[in-house]
Amino acid sequence: MKKQKVRKIGFFASLAISVSSVIGIGIFFKNISIFKNQVIASASNPPISQFSIYSFLLVWILGGLISLLTAYCFIQVGKSHNSKSGLAGWIRHFSSPIQGNIAKVAHAIFYYGILCSILPILSTEMIFQAVATIRGISVEQIPFIYVVLTGIFVYLAILAINFLALNVMVAIQKFSFFFKIVPLAIAIIIAFVGSATNPTINTTTPNLGTEYVPSTHGFNWSGLFLSLPIVLFAFDSFLSIGNLASDMAKPKQIPLVSVLTIVIAAVIYFLISLGVGLTGYPNVVQIFSIIVKNKPNLVKGLQIAIYLLLGVSGYFVCNSISLATLRSHQALVEEKQILGYQWLHKLNLKKSGLGGLVLQLIFYFGFILIVGLISIFTKQDSILDALTNLPVTIFFLVYAYAIFLAWKDSIKQQKEASTIFKIVAPITILLIAFIMGFDLFYKNLYLLIQKQPSNSGVFYPYPNWTYFIEGIIFWTVLAIFIIFLVLNYFIVRKNHKKEQWQDFNSLAFGNFLANNNHTN
Repeated sequence: MKKQKVRKIGFFASLAISVSSVIGIGIFFKNISIFKNQVIASASNPPISQFSIYSFLLVWILGGLISLLTAYCFIQVGKSHNSKSGLAGWIRHFSSPIQGNIAKVAHAIFYYGILCSILPILSTEMIFQAVATIRGISVEQIPFIYVVLTGIFVYLAILAINFLALNVMVAIQKFSFFFKIVPLAIAIIIAFVGSATNPTINTTTPNLGTEYVPSTHGFNWSGLFLSLPIVLFAFDSFLSIGNLASDMAKPKQIPLVSVLTIVIAAVIYFLISLGVGLTGYPNVVQIFSIIVKNKPNLVKGLQIAIYLLLGVSGYFVCNSISLATLRSHQALVEEKQILGYQWLHKLNLKKSGLGGLVLQLIFYFGFILIVGLISIFTKQDSILDALTNLPVTIFFLVYAYAIFLAWKDSIKQQKEASTIFKIVAPITILLIAFIMGFDLFYKNLYLLIQKQPSNSGVFYPYPNWTYFIEGIIFWTVLAIFIIFLVLNYFIVRKNHKKEQWQDFNSLAFGNFLANNNHTN
C-alpha cells in the first residue's frame, strides 16, 4: 500500500494541541467541586459556613508545582531515552517489555477511554446551560438524555475529523489556543476589578458549596488534600503529546512542549483561582456577570455567550484528547498488543489506521452505554464527574513509577544525570505517592466507610451522592480494568506464541520441500 506524505506538526502546533488538551475542562468544571471542598461549616445554629481562601489558593499552587516537577522529570527521562511511544516507551526501556506493553494498553483503554467518553458530555452541559438561560429555566429541567446524546454525536464528529483530516484538526487547535486564552485573560481582569467593587458576595446563600464570604481565618486541611487529585486532573494530559510523536516534525521537543504547557496552565489557573477566591464565585460565568450586574438583559446575554464559549472550549479539549486516543489505539493494533488484533489488522489493509479507529469505537460505546445509561436513568452527572478523577489518580502513580525507574537507572548505571534531577525526582515521587495515597485510602476507603457526602457533580449533581457510592464505583471500575489487563496480556501472549509456532512450522516445511527438490 502506497502511503501518502502527511505534513508533520511543528513546535507551535504541538504546543497548541498540548495546551488545548489541558486548559478548558479543569478550570471551568472542576473548580466548582474544588471550591465546595474548601467550605468550613460552623457548629452554630443555624450553621453558618465560611470559605477557606487559603486552602483554595494553596491547592492550585501545589497542583501546579507538582505538575511542573513531574514535567521537568520527564524532560530528564526524555534526554536519557528518546521514546516514540511516550510514557509506555519509557517504562518499557527502563523496566521490561511486559511492563511497557501493559502501560500502553492501560493508557489507551483505561486513561483515554474514560476521558474521551465523559468529557464531551460535561462540555455539552455548558451548551445546555446556555439553552436553559435562553429559555429562562433551570438546566436540570432539560432531560439529561439530551445532554448524553449530544455529547456522543459531538465526539463522533470530532473523531471523524481526526481520522480523516489531521491538518484540519491542527488548524482547529491553533485557533483554540487563542480562543481560550483571550476570555480567560478577560475573566482574570474582571475578577480582580469585581473583587474590589463588590467585596460582599451573597452571604445569605444557604446551600453548601455555592457562594461564601471570601475572607476567613480558617484553613481546611481536609478540603486541601481532597482537592489535590482534582487539581492534578486540571493539569493532566500534558504527556498526551507523546502519543503524537510520529506526527511531529521533531519528536525530541515533546518534553519541552510538556513543560511549557504546565507553565502556561499554572499561571492562568492561579490567577483565575485568585479571582474566584476574592469574589466568592466558583463559576466563571458569574465572574463575567459582575461587570453588568445591574442590567438584567445584558447579564442574560453575557451568560449565554460565556456558556457557549466554555462549551466550545471544552470541545477543543476533547479534540486534542481524541487525537491522542486514536493514535494510542492505532498503535495497539499495529504492535499487536490488544485482543482481536488479527481481525483489526485486516481492517488496516483496507485503510490505514482503520483497525485502531474501530477498536476505539468498540471501547467507547461499551463504556458510554454503561455509564451513560446509569446517568440517564438517575438524571445526574455525579458519576461522570467522579469517574474522571479515577484515571488521573492511577496514572499520576504511573508517572511516579516511570520517574523512579529512570532515577534508579541513572544511579545504577552511574550515568551523568542532572544533579537537580537526582534531587527533584525523589521529591516528586514522594509528593505524588502521598497525595494519591491519601486519595486512595482516605477518600475511597475511610470516607467510603463513613458514608460522607461528596461534592462530585457539575450541573446535574445527585442530591444524595456520597463517598460510599463514589468509592464503590472507583474500586469496581479499577478491578474491571485490572482483570481486563491481565486477561489481555495472557491471551495476546498466547496468540503471539501460536503465530510464532505456525511461522516456524511453515518455515520448516518450506525448508523440507526445498531440500527434497534439491535432492531429486
